[in-house]
Amino acid sequence: MGTCGTWRPQTSGRTRGPDARTVDADFTVTVSDLLRDDIDVAIRAGTTLPPSMYAKRLTTLRQVCCASSDYLAGAEDIPHPRALGQHPVLAYGPASGATRWRFEGGCEQFQVEVQPRLRSDSSGLAKHACLAGQGVLRIPRFAVQDELSSGALVEVCGDWRQPEVPLWAIYPSRSDQNPAVAALLTVLKAHLDG
Repeated sequence: MGTCGTWRPQTSGRTRGPDARTVDADFTVTVSDLLRDDIDVAIRAGTTLPPSMYAKRLTTLRQVCCASSDYLAGAEDIPHPRALGQHPVLAYGPASGATRWRFEGGCEQFQVEVQPRLRSDSSGLAKHACLAGQGVLRIPRFAVQDELSSGALVEVCGDWRQPEVPLWAIYPSRSDQNPAVAALLTVLKAHLDG
């Protein structure tokens, strides 16, 4: 389930009038047909891009496996990905998302088959379930950075890297030349680099 919002960029010092175009932002993992749905720009994570679209790489997302400190207080340590088989897992992403999680540690690669207790396309819902002690969550680090910093969530399998995922701005035409879209992409890039 997505969250909708509207962002009005500053354009030439004005926020109203014919030069100020509204950007409607629909936050969802549902893949839309940008032309059919009249969408100027979509933000998508992954390595497969639509062949007929323009794309601009915004950043690379680092994934993290984490659990609440309360959950970990009553559970066995999770130093290696193979230990995930002994824990309930929570998955953030589309319903058709991967059930095999890959890890790299030193020169070793490891894959673990998971059967998520919860799979959600809402990062907020997945994070809330993790904070409530429902299991181990794999999610992009930026989505849980504050909770990791505060100690509410703790990274597990910390010596094991997970595949990084490129994040793209995708648009059906030279939408990035639209001042509102260009401003949105500039703000997003600055926030993600920040």
